[in-house]
Amino acid sequence: MEYKTDGTSAILTDYTTTLDDYDLRGFGAIFQALQAAGMFTGLDEAGSVLDGWYKAYSFADTDRVADISQLTVTGKRVDLYGKIIPKTITITLELGGGELPEGVSSTVTRTYGSWYDLPKPTRHGYSFTYWFTAETGGSEIFPATRIMQTTDHTVYARWKQIAGHSPVREQKPEALAKAATCTENAVYYMSCSCGEIIKTETFTAENTAGHDYGNWTSNHDGTHTGVCSRNASHTVTEACSGGSAYCMERAVCEKCKTGTASLAAISLAVTGSATIHIIGMNVPDAKA
Repeated sequence: MEYKTDGTSAILTDYTTTLDDYDLRGFGAIFQALQAAGMFTGLDEAGSVLDGWYKAYSFADTDRVADISQLTVTGKRVDLYGKIIPKTITITLELGGGELPEGVSSTVTRTYGSWYDLPKPTRHGYSFTYWFTAETGGSEIFPATRIMQTTDHTVYARWKQIAGHSPVREQKPEALAKAATCTENAVYYMSCSCGEIIKTETFTAENTAGHDYGNWTSNHDGTHTGVCSRNASHTVTEACSGGSAYCMERAVCEKCKTGTASLAAISLAVTGSATIHIIGMNVPDAKA
């Protein structure tokens, strides 16, 4: 048994088995048997994967073996060539308030055993120390550090504050990131003591805009409804109020400017000692 490697791939060659030894309908079983037999001496199995089995050392696509029907059997002998390649590792970049150049992703893919060689972020008021294996503590990752983790993982940017620069909270128009709504506070970018806006860091202000119901519409039943001018899905309904009723005229609501349901009581003096009181009917306002 022997294999060769060029730093990016290892190729297992010249392994001979027979149909009596293994069930060739499952090539994964063959690979496991090779591992158990220690056939990959010198090859880091944890950081490698089997790319496939081939009928020839050239590893041409036409020689790739997917099932037993593709094998050429001479007597009870089958020759297979297994190609081993490094695992693909996904690395997530935790920027810690920094930002990458435009178009550069915060997730990168590398192969096991290759260099990290990660992009360099920037952050206003800070110098970039470098990438580390943990948010605090951990080990520094240099450009030429080899990837020896066999699973996907996260690396963390480490920063050092530059003298004369410190983040401050200022609610100024040019720092507004998201305007306040009826129910949500405004969000602002942090400002630097030097006057620059730090667009990678934000804070939330305690200043919701509140509802602005503005125009009220009569429901013609003694109530009116207001629709918020900032968000039409926000409505409120309440009883009409305000104004004074006269004889045969109803009071006019101060908000919707529509007459309320009740008329004023009318007191008429008649001959004799009796006083007749005519009370207004409680009739809903008719729609125009």
